Amino acid sequence: MKRWTLITKVSSGEFLRMTQILASGIPLDDEVMEHLRASCRGLSVSQTGTLLENTIFDLEHGGTGYIVSIAIDNTSTKTVRIDQYRLEQPWPESGFHWLEDPRKMIPRENTYSFPQYGPEGLERECVLNHRLGRHGRLLPGDYIEGLLCGVGQACIPKEYYHRQRLSIRLSVFDGRGRETDLLIDIIVNREIQIWHQRRVEAFKTRNARASWAKV
Repeated sequence: MKRWTLITKVSSGEFLRMTQILASGIPLDDEVMEHLRASCRGLSVSQTGTLLENTIFDLEHGGTGYIVSIAIDNTSTKTVRIDQYRLEQPWPESGFHWLEDPRKMIPRENTYSFPQYGPEGLERECVLNHRLGRHGRLLPGDYIEGLLCGVGQACIPKEYYHRQRLSIRLSVFDGRGRETDLLIDIIVNREIQIWHQRRVEAFKTRNARASWAKV
């Protein structure tokens, strides 16, 4: 008798639960498991780099800089095109955007840079912002690694302190709209805020000394 198998797209988490069921001794059909494995193959995203390469930081004249370091593998047997990166901010933010490809700027540049404050310049080859569409085409087994750099208009809220650890969600979409999610551990850098506070305190101290000198 012919056997029909209905297979739907499952997440990697669902597949992991199925493998755990299998490991516990509960049998699952081998053909079903192989179809499920094939369904889960596609883009694999992982976090890389140091804390300095996974950070959120104040910009000198307002706003926030974002840097995350990731690696992307094409674990499928087909060519996959990266279509979009989406980063979930830990506070309300309506003006977030990824830094523009410096090759598209006028005048043309070769490095990514943040406005006013941040890395002086990041070589284009080290950044994945422009690796989209035809530039984000991955053959089976291909692997890319680098930084994603973005800017938000909202400032870091006061309740977030220097060197605080956070987790934020990054989503990578392929050309077919399939989404791969990753929770990224980041560190909050508030050096600019600390510097401004010290300047204000120093100014107040000088004014106080000047007032006492006049008495």
